[in-house]
Amino acid sequence: MNRCIFFIIVYNLFPLNLISQKSNLGRFEINVTQGCSPLKIEIVSEDVDSSATVIQYDFNYDINNPSFNPSVSSKNSYTTPGKYTIAQAINVDNTEKIDVIEVEVFESKKIDLIINNCLNNKLELIISDDYYDGFNLYVDNRFVKELNSGKNDLEYGVFLDSENKFNGIIKGKFNDNDESCYDVSFSVSSINLNSKPFIDSVVVSDDRTSFSLFYKPEKSTNYTLYVDGNIDSTYFSPSYIYFNDSEIKIFNKTFSDKYVSIEKNYLCQNEKIEDKIYLLYMNTYEVEEGVRIDLNYDNDFDSVNIYKNQKIFSSSKENNVDNYNLIKGEEYCYRAVGYKEGKKSISNTNCIIIKENHNPLPIANTFSPNGDGLNDEFKPFPRSVKDYNLLIYDMSGVKVFESQDINIGWNGYYDGKITQGSYIYILNFVFDGKDVNQRGKFLLIKWYYMFDMMKMMGKVKEAQEKMKKIKDQLDTIKVESESGAGLVKVEVNGKKEVISIKIDESIINEIEMVEDLTVAAVNKALKEVEIKSNEFIKEKTGDILPNIPGFDIGNIFK
Repeated sequence: MNRCIFFIIVYNLFPLNLISQKSNLGRFEINVTQGCSPLKIEIVSEDVDSSATVIQYDFNYDINNPSFNPSVSSKNSYTTPGKYTIAQAINVDNTEKIDVIEVEVFESKKIDLIINNCLNNKLELIISDDYYDGFNLYVDNRFVKELNSGKNDLEYGVFLDSENKFNGIIKGKFNDNDESCYDVSFSVSSINLNSKPFIDSVVVSDDRTSFSLFYKPEKSTNYTLYVDGNIDSTYFSPSYIYFNDSEIKIFNKTFSDKYVSIEKNYLCQNEKIEDKIYLLYMNTYEVEEGVRIDLNYDNDFDSVNIYKNQKIFSSSKENNVDNYNLIKGEEYCYRAVGYKEGKKSISNTNCIIIKENHNPLPIANTFSPNGDGLNDEFKPFPRSVKDYNLLIYDMSGVKVFESQDINIGWNGYYDGKITQGSYIYILNFVFDGKDVNQRGKFLLIKWYYMFDMMKMMGKVKEAQEKMKKIKDQLDTIKVESESGAGLVKVEVNGKKEVISIKIDESIINEIEMVEDLTVAAVNKALKEVEIKSNEFIKEKTGDILPNIPGFDIGNIFK
C-alpha cells in the first residue's frame, strides 16, 4: 500500500519521461530513445558479463558500414533531427560483440494553442497539432496532467495564488519525453461576468490610414475585434493589466471605416458582451465665407465639439464655417470630438493654410451708440497688434472716422449727429510680423429712436417700470441641458447665470472628458435660455413696445 502511494507521488512530480530504454540485447540502457533537438542521451546502466574488460560505445554507428568509432564519454547530444544508432562493443568470447539501440531526434515545432477562460475557474485548452505524440501540462513548474490534440478541460481553482491567478506551461513530447520540445507559457486569472461598457475612445490618425482604440480590458479574457462588422482579430488578454486603458492600433483599410466593436466572449457558457464605437472624420477647405468644416460619421452623437488650435470653436454638428480670427498665410488646425453614451470619438486633425483674411480681428457687424455702456462704440476685440489703423466710410464714400488706437472706437457721431444706416470699415495692422488688411460692412442702429416713439405715445414711464419688473423676473426662467447622453447636466436661468452642474460619477476621473462635456452643456443651455427669455420678454412687452422689423427686444436686457 505504501509503495503504491509513493509511486503516485513520484508520478505527479515527474512525468514518465524518466523511464529508460533497453538495447536490443539488453546489455545497456539509455535514458530516452526519442525527443526534440538537442536530444541529450546518457548510458544509465549496463548488464555485461563480468569477464568483459573492454566496454565501448559509438553514438553514430552505421549498421551498413560497421566500422566502430568509440566515444570517450557515456553521454552524447544530438542537435540535428534524424535517426541514429548507438552501439556497444565488448571483448567477451563466444558472445555477440555489438549490441545496438536506435534513437530518433525531432525538430522542436510550435504548438498551435487556443485558451478559452471560462467562468467558475474552468479552462479550455484547445490544441491543434498532430506532430507531437502528446503534451504535458505544468502549473508553477509542477507536472499536472497529460494533454491530447483537441479540447482539454481544466479546473484551476486549486492552483490560484494570492493574486487569484496561476502560471502554466504546455510542452510537446515524443515517447513521454518533453525535454527541449517547444513549450507555451501562459498566465490565467479567475474571471467574472461583467456586462458594463468597456470602450473609452477612438482616435483617427491625421492621415486616416489608421485609428487607435482605447478600452478597459479585463484579465485573462477572450476578445474578438470587429471593424464594420467583419472580424479583424481574436486575442486573449494578459492575466495582469498594467494600465487602466489599453490601446489597439488598427489599420484603416478603406480610409473610411465606420465603426469598430469588441466582443467579450465567455465561450464555455456561450455568453457574449459587445461594445461599439463610431469613427468620426473631418475635412476642411477654404471658401469665400471662411473655412468650411465637414464632418463625416454614421452615428447620431449626443454632442460634438469642434476645436480650432486646441480651443473649442463650435458645438454644432453641421454647417460649420469659421470666419473669425483667420489671417492670410497662417496655419489653423481643426479636430472634432463626438460624444455618445460616455464614449469619445476623436477625428483626424486637419490643418489648413489660409489664402485670404477672414476677420483677423473679430468685430461686430452691428452696434448701438445709446449710452447704456454696452456696444456703444464700433471697434474690434482687443488684440496685440502693431501699426493699427481703422477707417470708417458711409455708403457714399465719405470718411466719417479714423483711429490709430485699437482701444478707441467710433461712437457713431459725424457732423454732430448720429445717422442710422450701413457703413464700411477698413482695418490695417501688423500681426506677428505680417501686414493684414481687413474690411467689411456693419449696421449702426439708433435704439433711442424707439424710445422717441414711445415718448410720443406717452408710455416711457410705464415701459421703464415694466421693463424693470421683467428683468427681475428673468431668474424665474430655468433651462436644463445635457451632453454626453446625460453624463453632464447644466441648469441656467434667464439672466444667463449657471445654477447647477451635475457630473455623472462614472466620468469624474476623466478630466478632459468632463471639461469638454461641461462646455458643450453650458453653451447649449445658454442658447436655449436666450430663446426662451426673448419669448418671455416679447410676451410681457407686447402692449407697450412698437413692433420694429429686425429689432431684437432681448438686447435691451443685455
